[in-house]
Amino acid sequence: MHPILRSWLDNNFYFHLPDIRRFETGASRLKNVLILFMLLASHILIAQKRNASPLSITESKLSHLDNTYLTEDSTLTHFETYKPAQFVQDLGNLASPYRFMYLALPPAIGFHTGWYTPELYLNKIEDTRYYKAVLPYTIASYVTGQRPSNYLDNLQQVTLLSTQNWGPLFNIGVKINSNRCNGFTTNGEARTGSGQVFAWFHMPDNRYQVIANATFNNSSNKLNGGVLNDSSYENTSGVTKEIAGYLQDSSLMRYKGQHYYLKHFYRFGSQTTALHIRTVKRDSFVTDTIRDIDTRLQLGHSMRYSREGWVYQDNIKYDQHFFRNYFYDSLRTKDTLHLSSFTNTFDITYKSKKQLLLYAAYQNRLHWIFLSNSTRLMNENIIYAKAQKLFLASDSLNGLLLTEDFNYCIFNNYKEFTMGDYTESISAAFKRSPILVDIIAISASRAPELLQVYNQGNHFLWYHGDLKKINTNALVLELKDSAQHSSLKFIYSRTGNYTYFDTLVAVKQAAPLSYFSVQWKLDFNYHNLLYTQQFFLQYISFTFALPLPNL
Repeated sequence: MHPILRSWLDNNFYFHLPDIRRFETGASRLKNVLILFMLLASHILIAQKRNASPLSITESKLSHLDNTYLTEDSTLTHFETYKPAQFVQDLGNLASPYRFMYLALPPAIGFHTGWYTPELYLNKIEDTRYYKAVLPYTIASYVTGQRPSNYLDNLQQVTLLSTQNWGPLFNIGVKINSNRCNGFTTNGEARTGSGQVFAWFHMPDNRYQVIANATFNNSSNKLNGGVLNDSSYENTSGVTKEIAGYLQDSSLMRYKGQHYYLKHFYRFGSQTTALHIRTVKRDSFVTDTIRDIDTRLQLGHSMRYSREGWVYQDNIKYDQHFFRNYFYDSLRTKDTLHLSSFTNTFDITYKSKKQLLLYAAYQNRLHWIFLSNSTRLMNENIIYAKAQKLFLASDSLNGLLLTEDFNYCIFNNYKEFTMGDYTESISAAFKRSPILVDIIAISASRAPELLQVYNQGNHFLWYHGDLKKINTNALVLELKDSAQHSSLKFIYSRTGNYTYFDTLVAVKQAAPLSYFSVQWKLDFNYHNLLYTQQFFLQYISFTFALPLPNL
C-alpha cells in the first residue's frame, strides 16, 4: 500500500487493513478496488477513533462571544431516528410536503415567498457548524427499506459529514444529506438533496476569523391530487399504489437553491488559554488547548448571495375537472418563481467584565423577484439588538440570566410586505440545581407572505394588498432538570389576523386565535437502552383556520 494511504487509514480508523499486496495477485484490479471500497464503507460509521471526535461551534455563538464548544457525537445514539421531521403531517412519505402539527412561534422577520421549501431536509446556513478537528473526522450513514408487497415502495437516505484541519488555523469540511422515497401511491415520489462545503480560518491569536460556506439544495415532489373517497383505505386490508381517484398524469413541484456565505470579524482584548478535557474511554482523557481572546469588543461583517427557484408543472387536462380555472393554458401548466438575494450585515458586540453582553446589527437585503414575466426589486433594511445580563450566585453554579431580543424592519419599498415588522422577546432563565426554569414573553408583528398577497398562476390568480399584519403575543414557561433529560413546557399565545387558505384556496384572515399547549419530554438511558418520549396536549380556539390535533 502507498505509505500516505496507509498513514491516513491508521490515523482515522481502529482497524488495520490486511496487507493490500495479497490483493494484487489473482483477481483483477477492478475487483481489488471494489473489495477495498467495501471494507472501508462497511466500517465507516463505527470505526472512527473515539478521540478523533472534533469540537464544533456555531456562528451564533461566535457572534455573541459564547466560546463554548460542542463535541461531535460519533456514537450510534439516536441512529434509529432517521426521519428529521418530528411532529409534522406530510403527504405520506419521507421528504414529501409537510406542515407542523403544533403552532410554531413567529419566524424570523424579513421577506418570505410562501412557496414550499423542505427546510427540515436541507442544510441551512444558520445551522452550519464549524469545527476544530485534531484528526480527520468522517461519519456516514445509509438507511434503506421497503414493503415486501411492493418493490416500488422503497426508502433511501444517505448522510455524510467529513471535516479536517489543514494546519492549526484552517478547517474545511463537507456535509451531504440525500433522501428519496417512491411513496405508497401513484405519483407519490419525493426526493431531496443537499450538499454543503464549509470552512473556518483564524489567525494564531484568534483576533481575526473568517467563516464561509456554500450550500446547494434541491427537491422534487410528485403530487397526485389525493383519493376521491376514503373507502379506498377503509375497505381494503392493504393499500396498493393504483387506487381509483388518483391523478395518473403527474403534477410536479421542484425547488433549487444556491447559497454562498462569508463572514469575518475582528476581536479586541488580551489573549487567554483554556483547557477542554474530553473523556475518551472510561479511564482516559484527552485535553484540548484552546487559545482565544478575552474579548471586550468585536466588529463583524457578513455577505450572503442566494439564488432560488420554484417550478410547479402539470399536464392535467381541462376536462378532468380537477382545477376550477385555467387562466392561460388548458393543456399545460408551468408556474414559476425565481428569487435572487444579496444581503450585507454589519454587527458589533460588546461584553463587560460584569457579565453584560450587548449586540447590535444593521442588515440590508436586496431581493430580485422574477414572477410570471415580471421582475421586481425589493429593498429591506432591518436592525437587530440583543442585551444579556448574567447574575451568578455565590457558588457560581446557580444564577439568573436575563435576555432581551428586538428585531425591526425599518424600511421596505413595498409597504404591503415587511415594513414595520418586528419581534421582541424578554426571557429569564433561572438555575437552582437540579431545576432549570425558563420564562419567555414574546410579541411579534409580521406581514403575510408573498404567496398570500400576490399570485399569478395558471389555476389561481389574486392580489390582496389590504391584508393586515399578523400579530402574536405569547408566554412560555419551561421546567427542566439540570441534566436536561426531562422537561415540562407550557405555552399560551394569542394571534390576530392569522392568514390561511380555505378549502377553495381563497386567502382569509381569521379572528383572534387562542392557543394553549402542554409539552412533556423524557429521555431515559440505562446502559444500552435508550427511551425517548414526547407528549403534546394542545387547544386551538378556531380549528377551521388552523386544524391541529388535541393530542
